[in-house]
Amino acid sequence: ILNHMLELYEGGREECRPNTTSFTAVIDAWAKSGDKNAYEHASKLFQQMQSMGKAAEPNSVTYSSLINALAVSSVTDKATKAFDILLEMENMANKGNRDVAPTSITYSAVMKACARAPGNNQAKRKALRVALEAFDKLRR
Repeated sequence: ILNHMLELYEGGREECRPNTTSFTAVIDAWAKSGDKNAYEHASKLFQQMQSMGKAAEPNSVTYSSLINALAVSSVTDKATKAFDILLEMENMANKGNRDVAPTSITYSAVMKACARAPGNNQAKRKALRVALEAFDKLRR
């Protein structure tokens, strides 16, 4: 449906322009799909969304869905990437964009990515440190 909306919009149908809600719904669907490539698909949509301007600006729900897609993916450094997204959200919120301020759902998504981090004991310890740091941020 989103692709069809984009085609119609690009064909001149302004009323079919995808917005934050439509992009976020599809990113969230990828997060819930369990697909190992969910993050790659969601990330492409996220980038496309950012190129759409004000009408489709990502918000905290979008970012949380993106992190959840990362959590279910096969990305090896998902804990670190999830934390980097969280830091990006915090920086934008501190600069005045309150729409992207992390919520408890965001922090939970980061911890989910940490819990599902693959690898050896060293990689899992690193993911645990990231989860503890995210939890510490949540408590502040």
